[in-house]
Amino acid sequence: MQLTFLDTLLKKRGLINVSCGVDINKIFARALDPIHIGAGGYRLGRVDNTIVRDPVTDVPKIPGTSFAGVVKEFYTLYLTEKDGSKDKSYEENRKCAEERVKQIFGDENRKGKLRFYDGQI
Repeated sequence: MQLTFLDTLLKKRGLINVSCGVDINKIFARALDPIHIGAGGYRLGRVDNTIVRDPVTDVPKIPGTSFAGVVKEFYTLYLTEKDGSKDKSYEENRKCAEERVKQIFGDENRKGKLRFYDGQI
């Protein structure tokens, strides 16, 4: 089994166990800056001030899709810089990186290999 950058990073931090088929890892994090995840609503000239909440408990949460989007973009940038060819433009290198990222995160035609769940606050 070849470990990717993400696997290696998680393994170093003790957050991944590569000995079994399915790995479930809880990650605890602390925000260094204020976080606002909006509910997606907007009005002309106004900012979305609705905080995303769990529909059952009404407790604020960070949607798993927010985590997935950040990790996916970071990994794409990492691959673009690390594995990019100097003979190609940035756009060409990014396109190659995005194809590799689709293998892990999936796309509209296939499921990804990672799952992100909502963050409890």
